[in-house]
Amino acid sequence: MRTTPVGCFCFWDEECVAKAAENLSKVTHYDPKCAYSAVLISLIISRLIKSKSSPNYKFDLDKTIEDAFTFVEGSNEERDEIMKYLSVKEIEELDLENRDYMGYTLRTTGSAIWALRYTNSITEAIEKVIREGGDSDTNGAVVGGVLGAKYGFSQLPKDILTYMFNGQWLYNEVDPFMRIMGIEPPPSFWKK
Repeated sequence: MRTTPVGCFCFWDEECVAKAAENLSKVTHYDPKCAYSAVLISLIISRLIKSKSSPNYKFDLDKTIEDAFTFVEGSNEERDEIMKYLSVKEIEELDLENRDYMGYTLRTTGSAIWALRYTNSITEAIEKVIREGGDSDTNGAVVGGVLGAKYGFSQLPKDILTYMFNGQWLYNEVDPFMRIMGIEPPPSFWKK
């Protein structure tokens, strides 16, 4: 799921976000379930950013899950399978460590939805998802992207940021991107 950043681009234009996410997903996974996963994660990020930048906008996860079906042709036919993964109450229900299903985008998407519903911090969510095993780098990256949009740059765990070898380089890349989106970035954590 390489579409996490898509929700940031033109976050105010959901048609643009959904189309870009679907097109990007179809480069490697031409399947309605995969396209749905990409569109949903991108819409979640888009709407979370919108909720932070517009005081009148309220993020609604269940509405976003439902709305994503309207953007992806063929996804309604897969609704039962999709909702099975988006409705878990315990992370263990996703069976992330099962090698036979590693890389299944609905498991990754389900882990992000679970984290939004049932965790209270980026650290808690990423630690729990990664400890489940399986495709933990992908699951952790998507969960981190979604919760990063929920909590914002300033809430990224400082103890983890300290050990980022290329942290200042990454900050230098993200700073102008945030400014283009109309978001004032916090001061660099790495500059001393």
